[in-house]
Amino acid sequence: VEGADDALALTALLQHHSERIRVALEQGALLTHSLDGAANLSYKASLLRDSLCDYYCFLDNDDAGRNSFEVARKNGLLTDADCTFTICNGMAESEIEDLFEPDIYRTAIETAHSVRLDVRMFRSRNKWSDRMRIAFQAQGRQWNDRIK
Repeated sequence: VEGADDALALTALLQHHSERIRVALEQGALLTHSLDGAANLSYKASLLRDSLCDYYCFLDNDDAGRNSFEVARKNGLLTDADCTFTICNGMAESEIEDLFEPDIYRTAIETAHSVRLDVRMFRSRNKWSDRMRIAFQAQGRQWNDRIK
């Protein structure tokens, strides 16, 4: 996955939905790993390949995710069958956060940042990070990598 938060979220979801995967994660036979940015996909995939590990990618369906996959595919590090993208119907770009129901995190965001997410600009078809940036900035709040 692209980021550390994505790895945490995906690990929790996988453990919740599959006993077999939960056990494999607990025993270290399976792990979720952060690329620390989509641009690192080819590098990290080559390390895993050289370590004789099997790997599978779960990437955001945005320019960074698609472009990094295409570079890795052209370099022989991945095939189309080795990757799933967070495709959300009706959205040109989407991120793992777009798969989550906003009610799951709404109270935490509103409490920690005094930013309301029930505003019109958060209900657009933009990817999650763009919607959050617009909502934060429209309410006089900063949006940067630390806050994201």
